[in-house]
Amino acid sequence: MKKYRFLFVLAFVFSGLLMFSSCEDDMEELIIPEINPSETHFDVDYKEGEVSIELNSNVIVYTTIDSEDKGWLKYKYQDSCKTLVLTYFENDTTADRIGHALLTYGDSILDVTINQAGNPNAISGKKVVDIGYEITTVDYGGTAVTLFMVSTEQTAKIPVGAIVEIQCSSDEGTIMFIGTESEISGRPVNGKFNFVWTAAMAAGDGLMARLDGGFNPVSMKALYSQKSHLFELMTVDYGGTPVNLLQISAEEAANIPIGSIVTIECNSDNGSIMLIGTEPMIMGSPVNGKFSFTWTATMAAGEGLLARIDGGFDPKVIYSISFKTELAYEITTVDYGGTPVTLFMAAAEQTANIPIGASVVIECSSDEGTIMLIGTDPMVMGSPVNGEYVFAWTTAMAAGDGFMGRLDGGVEPIGLYCRN
Repeated sequence: MKKYRFLFVLAFVFSGLLMFSSCEDDMEELIIPEINPSETHFDVDYKEGEVSIELNSNVIVYTTIDSEDKGWLKYKYQDSCKTLVLTYFENDTTADRIGHALLTYGDSILDVTINQAGNPNAISGKKVVDIGYEITTVDYGGTAVTLFMVSTEQTAKIPVGAIVEIQCSSDEGTIMFIGTESEISGRPVNGKFNFVWTAAMAAGDGLMARLDGGFNPVSMKALYSQKSHLFELMTVDYGGTPVNLLQISAEEAANIPIGSIVTIECNSDNGSIMLIGTEPMIMGSPVNGKFSFTWTATMAAGEGLLARIDGGFDPKVIYSISFKTELAYEITTVDYGGTPVTLFMAAAEQTANIPIGASVVIECSSDEGTIMLIGTDPMVMGSPVNGEYVFAWTTAMAAGDGFMGRLDGGVEPIGLYCRN
């Protein structure tokens, strides 16, 4: 009996030794987090682009973009998380900027930096986006026709309400856009041809124009100012029915420039939105994930914005697109058959800065009097409202040599600018 007890104790001790030996082996096999990225610093130019990093890690790597850089630097994983892709937007300032992507592996952090050059084309307060295009010649009934074409991929970079500027090597020749809702054509002035990008253009399949007489584009850009706006989604009970609402507070709405294009970006084209209290009614569905409308003086005078959303309308961000270009002018009085006539004039050098489709605003000291533009067809005339007289800049006006208006009844201009 003692013999068996001895053998049992011996077996127990021996198994314990094996157990401890196994634990020691496990401890020796503990994984030490390691990462050997293919690159940790990138110097890139001002244009948008992306870089790829082979992580070469034996553990899961988590990526965080520094909070100050989230507006222009994004990330995604590829190849079963073995590759990290950092995407950067075009630099909209003249200053260089450095972005940081923090890679966390185990208890360690590695900083990957992107040093992006400043944009030499940036204008203070404006974003400048390069737009790619193609020039080709086709046979049209035996006649060679030169076409200027912009793909859908490129026009997707242009926000509704932006100025599109085509820079040319000279002022020779003409351009005529094909298939646009409103007629857009003309010649370069001071080497530039400008127009406003509309919602109808954005909904189209790219852009095409005919070039004649030596019209020679050398670059194409979109210029605009962009502001993001906070909003709130809520559900209220309306007679026993739940109603989904989107709201922009009065405080936030005060940051939206009058005349700007407000765009609601959505996660899909599903559903519909109807603004409440606007006149005329504004409603519709997203197109290519965007719903846009013009922010009017009446909206600006209200208490923020309220809209009903239905059918899965799913907003993710709201921003306004605007531009404003100050213009010089002159006021003079001439004798017309013995009667003094006061004229308001802007030289061709100034009106060359007005894109076709823009709103021209004559700021006045009051709502008194009238303004009548001379030589326009149809006639453009009226009185200031809330201290502003506003008219649309057309293709015909752009083809003229500046513009002139007659002032009567005490109207007193104090400023001139164009906006969307």
